[in-house]
Amino acid sequence: MLRKQLKKGLPRRRIYLLAGAAALGLFIFLRFFLWLAGEIPYWGEEPIETVNTALNEVKMGLSYSYSMEAVEEVDGQRRVLAVLEGRKSGAEAQISGDLPFINGSIELIRKSNQLYRKDALEDRWVKVPLVNLEDLETLMVEINPLSIFSFLDNTAVEYAGKGKVDGRRCRIYEAMSRGENMWLTFIWQDYNYRIWVDQKEGYLKQGEITAEHRDDSTHRLIVTVKIKDYNQPLTIEAPVQN
Repeated sequence: MLRKQLKKGLPRRRIYLLAGAAALGLFIFLRFFLWLAGEIPYWGEEPIETVNTALNEVKMGLSYSYSMEAVEEVDGQRRVLAVLEGRKSGAEAQISGDLPFINGSIELIRKSNQLYRKDALEDRWVKVPLVNLEDLETLMVEINPLSIFSFLDNTAVEYAGKGKVDGRRCRIYEAMSRGENMWLTFIWQDYNYRIWVDQKEGYLKQGEITAEHRDDSTHRLIVTVKIKDYNQPLTIEAPVQN
């Protein structure tokens, strides 16, 4: 009786095994196809090209929000220099945050061709006088944290693997560069960049800079920027003036 039961159950077990093997094969094929689809856009492209494209995608993007933290590290002790939040929608922008290193804060809004500044002492918004539109454009570039991510054409960039930022799959790149930001090059040297490029969309998802003080190698600067809401609808309103 037992022998008959085993013989009767054998074909069904084989069907289960074949179905399981087929499902596993399909899963492996789909995973490989998705991996291949993500890799193909980067084949034959130099790392410096990928990084520059990722930075330009954000800088020229229609809209995005970001967060930035700058930390100073001296003999292992960390001190926060700045914590900022920003939003951009077309030519309009908003930035706010704390600047602990000067016991101050910053809050600016650009709406159309007008710049507004929050006066913390009087708790009111005031218009910032500008000579012309070119002055406004220059100022917005200078206060934009993304301006610190600039590379010379001959910068050596290397692919450093993959990771995730806020659940998004990213390609990671590393570079050493002198940079082009005057504030950085005046005080700091030996800049190491770590760039997270969104695997699917190809824009900068996160960037980190570490640098050494020109007079003391144990004195370091660490700047981290995260990009969010890339090309999502963002509305920036002009402040209500008192």
